[in-house]
Amino acid sequence: MNETKGHVKFLQWFAIALFLQLLYLNIFKYVNIFQDILVYGAYLKSLSYSKKVTPIKKYIVIAIALALVSNIFSQQLLFYWSTVIIAGIDLLIIMEFGKILVSLEQRYNAHGPTARVLKKYIIIVFAVIVSWTMLSNLPRDWQIGLLMLGAFLLFAVNIRLFFHVLSLRKHVKKQSFVVTYL
Repeated sequence: MNETKGHVKFLQWFAIALFLQLLYLNIFKYVNIFQDILVYGAYLKSLSYSKKVTPIKKYIVIAIALALVSNIFSQQLLFYWSTVIIAGIDLLIIMEFGKILVSLEQRYNAHGPTARVLKKYIIIVFAVIVSWTMLSNLPRDWQIGLLMLGAFLLFAVNIRLFFHVLSLRKHVKKQSFVVTYL
C-alpha cells in the first residue's frame, strides 16, 4: 500500500474512533462496554496503518479491563474511580495519537493547528478529570451536574479534534494527488 494512502486510512480510522467517542453512552448500564470495544477497535485499526511504535495497545487493554471490572462489580465508588482512570487513559491515548498527527502534519507541510488543538484538548480533559475525582465527596445534585458538565466539555473538545482530523485527512489526501513534472 502506498504510504500516503496508509496515512489517509490512519486518519480515516482515527476519525471514526473519535466519532464513536462522541456518543456518550455511559448512562446506560452495559452499552458503554460495547462503545468502548468499538472505539478501541477503531483505534487499533488506525494503528495498523501507522509504522510508529506506541504504548497505545497497552493503554487500551488496561482501559477495557477497568471498564469490565467496573461493570461486573456495580459499586458507586468503583464507578467513579474507573470513570476517572479510564478518562485519564483515554487522554494518554489521544496524546500518543497527537504525536502521530503532529508528525503527519510536518511531513505534509499542513501548517495546521494540531499542537494548539491538542493543548486545549489536554487542558480541558485534565480539568474534567480533576473535577470528577471529587464526585464521591459531593451531594447527588452536584455529582450529576459535574458529570453532565464534564460530558458536555468532553463532547466539545472531541468534536473539535474530530473536525481537525477530518481537515488533516483532506489535506493529506489532496497532497497525494499532486503530480510533479521534471
